Amino acid sequence: MAVGRARAYIGENLGLDALLLSETKTLEQEVSGGAEVWAQLDRHFGHHALLIGRFRHADRAAVLRMWKAGLNEYGSPLSCFERDALVERHCALFGSWPRAPGAAEPAAT
Repeated sequence: MAVGRARAYIGENLGLDALLLSETKTLEQEVSGGAEVWAQLDRHFGHHALLIGRFRHADRAAVLRMWKAGLNEYGSPLSCFERDALVERHCALFGSWPRAPGAAEPAAT
């Protein structure tokens, strides 16, 4: 196997610790685990796209108002998803996470 020969060459010629080399993932392990990693990334970015889309039309004043009140645009308490989406929108508009309730917020202009 080419990977095994390459490790042996590196270990013999560069004096690397054999234990370190044995803990390194093989190419086959990297490839077989790659599909699951891509699936996880796909789910992560799909969820992130949903978060960004939830309040994409909210302006600065609306975001501040909803955050301070803890209510969505319909007057209902923010769900966990909506809270996360509102944080994303706040970051997009103001460049930072919203402050804790009661703390001074950036201007809504």
